[in-house]
Amino acid sequence: MRGHLRLASVGIVIAVLAAVALVVDRRQGPVSGQNEEILQKVLRTHVLTVGTISGNPPWSITKPNGELDGYDIAIAKLIGHDLNAKVNFVVTSGAGRIPALQTRKVDLVLAELNYTGPRSLAVAYTQVYSNPISQFLVKASSPYKTIQSLNSPAVTLGYALGGNEAQIWPAMLPNAKLQAFTTVADAEQALLSGRVTATGETDILNRELIKAHPGLLRAINPAYIKGFVGIGLPYGDFDWWLWLDRWVAYFNYTGQNQKLWDQYMGGGSPLVP
Repeated sequence: MRGHLRLASVGIVIAVLAAVALVVDRRQGPVSGQNEEILQKVLRTHVLTVGTISGNPPWSITKPNGELDGYDIAIAKLIGHDLNAKVNFVVTSGAGRIPALQTRKVDLVLAELNYTGPRSLAVAYTQVYSNPISQFLVKASSPYKTIQSLNSPAVTLGYALGGNEAQIWPAMLPNAKLQAFTTVADAEQALLSGRVTATGETDILNRELIKAHPGLLRAINPAYIKGFVGIGLPYGDFDWWLWLDRWVAYFNYTGQNQKLWDQYMGGGSPLVP
């Protein structure tokens, strides 16, 4: 009987040691493979893959030589520098930002990604690095002067897929019709051609569009919402979230954010109370 007990005790000890070894092995993480934590992978490979969108000045643009530039692009390059990693950009559509994170096609998304309740159930966010306001944009000759005047069945509001307009506008303007477009540039062209009555973007982008089309466009004040823009990242990787979140805090505190904001936005503050 005692022999059986000793054998059972030995078996339990072996099982416990095996479990401990497995836990330690998991804490160390695999050397490579799809289950590798993102921070470990970036430090090992010296490559950071960043999802972004183009045609969204001054957040992100494609220069004539094909090179990406803009506020979000500059932030991504700073993160890459601090990680001693080369930054590979993956250009996607607004609607492609969340799937790119969920499938881990990218390590993070820097693409004017506003925090919303539904999005926060799909991906993780860092703390905010900018909170721009958004306004409706109409043709200069448009009879619509106020936000409430857009609440009409005669009004069609154009928006780019992947934004939060499809959730916000129906509650705000239930009588207006909505029309989705693939990109911000497509919605802009629809406004200029008269296919939609209005679009809605940040005041920063609206200023760029008004400047690019003198005398053709104007914004409706006041703003209809204030954004909360953070860096998006996949759920389930605490170390990666913690590193990025602390990086954003330092970026805001040291004035680096303000410096880039001045460079790309032309003044003001990235974080407005």
